[in-house]
Amino acid sequence: MKDNKEIQIYDKSKGYPAPSKLRYRLERIWLRAWLRKLILRSFFLVVTLVSLASCLILFKHELKFGDLKNSFESFVF
Repeated sequence: MKDNKEIQIYDKSKGYPAPSKLRYRLERIWLRAWLRKLILRSFFLVVTLVSLASCLILFKHELKFGDLKNSFESFVF
């Protein structure tokens, strides 16, 4: 036969772990579809912009827009 201590789900001395008011409110806000979509889309937009900006900063010497403009003009005309 199993011991009663193994069967207990939670420690009775600590009480029932009720969710906090802040967690409850955040969960209710997250259930709003328009707000959830706005947060997720803005997150992906920010990640894309940051990665694009970092690529431009890292490769600014390799791109050399002035030389690109001259080569394009000589190719077209």
